[in-house]
Amino acid sequence: MLDHFKFGLMLLWSPRGTWRLINEAPYSPLWLAFYTLILSTGMFFFRSTGGVLLGMDFPWFALEGFLFTLICVGVGLTIGLLLIPCARFARKPVNDGHAMKLALFSATPMWLVGVFQIVPLGFVRTAALLLSLAHCCYLLFRGLPEVFGTEPVHTLWLSLAASAVWVLGLSIFTQVFLGVAFAL
Repeated sequence: MLDHFKFGLMLLWSPRGTWRLINEAPYSPLWLAFYTLILSTGMFFFRSTGGVLLGMDFPWFALEGFLFTLICVGVGLTIGLLLIPCARFARKPVNDGHAMKLALFSATPMWLVGVFQIVPLGFVRTAALLLSLAHCCYLLFRGLPEVFGTEPVHTLWLSLAASAVWVLGLSIFTQVFLGVAFAL
């Protein structure tokens, strides 16, 4: 279990060597889910605390933090589900677990930069989220050749598609679900 957190931190600074270690590690859906749950709990805590600092009342700051965290987890899992069909055409022998590891480990910067969600300024929260998404896309770009063995052109297109899913998914779902929740 501690290997997941070690891999997540190592991935931020040296993605190439770390992707090899992640690829060679056995796939454990339970430990990967636990890793995601622990990091997303931090996102929930910081987003909810930021809501309190913005002046939200009790049920609303918790609801807003929960919905935002749920959206982030959902978009990360969606990336993994979209990478599963791509795993069928990989040059290396991979399975569905490799696609999920690739997606959820590449989401690590989003969870760690979630600490900036505590800042009660919308610009800072949004800028931190967009910078972390850029790093997520970079990690995915670096991980695709290591895990799937994709060619550079396919790596670029898959990374651009994943970037679109990250940014559009988070922005649309955040506007729709949080807008509906707080409009009522």
